[in-house]
Amino acid sequence: MTEASYSLRATARQLFQLRPATPGRWRTALRSAVCMGMPILVGWMAGDTPAGLMAAIGGFTSMYGGGRPYLSRARLLALVALMLGAALSVGLLVGGNPALVVLSVALTAMLATWLSNALQIGAPGAYMFVLAIATGTALPAEHLSWQHAGALVFAGGAFSWLVHMSGALFRPRSPEKNAVVAAADAVADYLVAAGSDESSRTRRQAAFALHQAWAALVSQQPLPARPGSVLVRLREINRELHLRFADAMAKEIRGQALPDAWLEDVRDLGERARNPGRDEVPDGHSSVVPLGHPGAWAAIVDALQPGSQPRRVIVRVGVAAVVAGALGTVFQLDRAYWVVAAAVLMLHQGLDWQRMFQRSIERTVGTWVGLLVAGLVVVLHPQGRGHHPVGAVDVWCNRRARPAERTGIAGRGDPRQRALPHPSSPARRAGGRGAGRA
Repeated sequence: MTEASYSLRATARQLFQLRPATPGRWRTALRSAVCMGMPILVGWMAGDTPAGLMAAIGGFTSMYGGGRPYLSRARLLALVALMLGAALSVGLLVGGNPALVVLSVALTAMLATWLSNALQIGAPGAYMFVLAIATGTALPAEHLSWQHAGALVFAGGAFSWLVHMSGALFRPRSPEKNAVVAAADAVADYLVAAGSDESSRTRRQAAFALHQAWAALVSQQPLPARPGSVLVRLREINRELHLRFADAMAKEIRGQALPDAWLEDVRDLGERARNPGRDEVPDGHSSVVPLGHPGAWAAIVDALQPGSQPRRVIVRVGVAAVVAGALGTVFQLDRAYWVVAAAVLMLHQGLDWQRMFQRSIERTVGTWVGLLVAGLVVVLHPQGRGHHPVGAVDVWCNRRARPAERTGIAGRGDPRQRALPHPSSPARRAGGRGAGRA
């Protein structure tokens, strides 16, 4: 079997593989449902459901910042809420002018891709900002000025900020603890699998978990740690995990057996991370933890350096957005902004061709599954009290069905778009979105 045929078969096999869900996915789904469903409920109770739907766009804020330390999360979510409000306001301003729509959406896509990748804000990355401005270009919101609409979106984002940050009142260091515990569990799995067929997979997972833990403990900490604090103790535990992981890889490469005591040591480190005591770091030992990472401004500048991968991704996104938007305009597709949104969705993460091909198939299949759900909503045509629970349940299912980026059988299609009123017919609306995204 040639390498190319093996790669294609592996890709095809992964398309229908159910990958394990991220721990705590149900909490993320519930948070998103509340953050996007509550503004709709408030709008309906106030007698202005369209305004509630507009504010629900700010609920996209809830999709960002999961797993980040709370102080870093607070800054990120505030920035996301502001950018979503600004993006939708720009979309309302340029709506009706096809040339300005294509140009503004393309520029927003490039800017969002640049900042998202440089600052490593995580999923869903630039996509939601592009969706916000693209949605604004087609919203039937004549009774709302662009300032009013932007304020509503920001208000929805502010509500999401409060919900997202509520955990800081009870467990202020839980994101850092969870990251280190996950790293310890991943390293333990690698030690168990070392020398077996599962060694390569568990080694990659352990390396990724250690990187995530280090990011949570160092690069996502905007303030210096106090001596003897929980953060300092977690950093020392994480450093010990890194050293044990490196020692295990060195022994595996040399074909040597790993000491049984190492597994117990790693599991003990995981327990210490769950409840770090005051004596975890002896006096003077916290300084052995190597620190240092580029600041936000340095990362933003580096992303634009000639020949850098982030710069290539930014250019690709801009070109694809312009071409996709122009084609959607030429063919007069209903809700043509889906063409641009789909193109950005495929390109903004800078994946290699194999993973991009796999994701394109997943998204296309998932889109049509999502359209079946949209058709059901159109047939039921919920009004009044029914609008809020349908929107909330839709968001919960959409977020819950995202294990490790979503499989081919998971439904796609944005629930906010399924809820928004539109002057076109239901059949044309579904067909236009499906053709555009495909």
